[in-house]
Amino acid sequence: MPNITINGLPELYRRLNAVSATSLLVPPMERAVNRVWRRQMYTQSNPPKPPGSTYDRRFILKGSWTVRPVQRLTDGVQGVIGTNLKYAPLVKSRQYQRAIFRGRWPTVEQDIEAERPAIEADFQRVVDRALGG
Repeated sequence: MPNITINGLPELYRRLNAVSATSLLVPPMERAVNRVWRRQMYTQSNPPKPPGSTYDRRFILKGSWTVRPVQRLTDGVQGVIGTNLKYAPLVKSRQYQRAIFRGRWPTVEQDIEAERPAIEADFQRVVDRALGG
């Protein structure tokens, strides 16, 4: 997964107790997860069929994405989006994507990377505000 960088997290946890610091991070994580989820559901258009393909698309993958509630951990928060479709990694995973989809279908990792600047800025605003910056 792409790295997300947020400056000031150690200071935030030093100044606040872990419960308070983690609570501040839940809303930006919810927004981050929803940004990536929206890319799967709405903004990602299905690429055109390969030349000569007779496959009739049903858009099942596009409608299968779900968001789990953000988890509060002892040292941060965790957001998860996913799908239960067994073939999804073959289409959307950087590690498992098959050649027929490569370069035509963006991976989830590419979608996260595309949203990374907005996600980092959102978290950074929350941390800076909490630290008085």
